[in-house]
Amino acid sequence: MLEDTMDRVRRLTDKCSGLQGFFVFHSLGGGTGSGFGALLLERLSMEYGKTSRLELALYPGPETAASTVEPYNSVLTTHTTLEHSDCSFMVRLGMQINALPSWNPNSRKLDG
Repeated sequence: MLEDTMDRVRRLTDKCSGLQGFFVFHSLGGGTGSGFGALLLERLSMEYGKTSRLELALYPGPETAASTVEPYNSVLTTHTTLEHSDCSFMVRLGMQINALPSWNPNSRKLDG
């Protein structure tokens, strides 16, 4: 799967006249987001060393945790991704849910 993704990235970058960098969105809680995201950032770092790599990393929050291993996965993945990204934007899942005002579709206005 990683080689297929890198082939697509190569094809897209070959068509670029002025590649500025990469923006990777992934979750650090586990599953494909943490492992595959870390591998992808590592490969982008190896193949496109001088090109900027920015990441938006979604951390699991206690409100949204689906598994007990999510905190461990996020700690292990953070170490790898910080080595291979130039700038990381970290967002804890659940915080944005609490920050959004609730919307009542019947009143057509925001509550909060």
